[in-house]
Amino acid sequence: MDTILRKLGYKPYMVYEKYRTTYLLNNAEITLDELPVGTFVEIEGDAEAIQTVRESAGLENARQMPSSYTTIFDRVKKRLGLHFADITFANFEGITIPETALFE
Repeated sequence: MDTILRKLGYKPYMVYEKYRTTYLLNNAEITLDELPVGTFVEIEGDAEAIQTVRESAGLENARQMPSSYTTIFDRVKKRLGLHFADITFANFEGITIPETALFE
């Protein structure tokens, strides 16, 4: 697909890498995303299923982050003074990201 888009004249403006694992438990879908800036959990389902997963996984007091990964990346770049454009594991090698850099 990359080749087709480039032949049509499109150019990538950002690349971001992630590993995604999706789990299914009863009526809830749990998505674990591992990115260079951190690991994030998304729980989808009805309110009862979400609450059950949060409690069983010990996440009932976890901070929620309603931001996109690109917004989080922009926040981290600004707070850490980073100047690269892509969210890749190679770019973040050796960089420690404090939790405070992720949240508004």
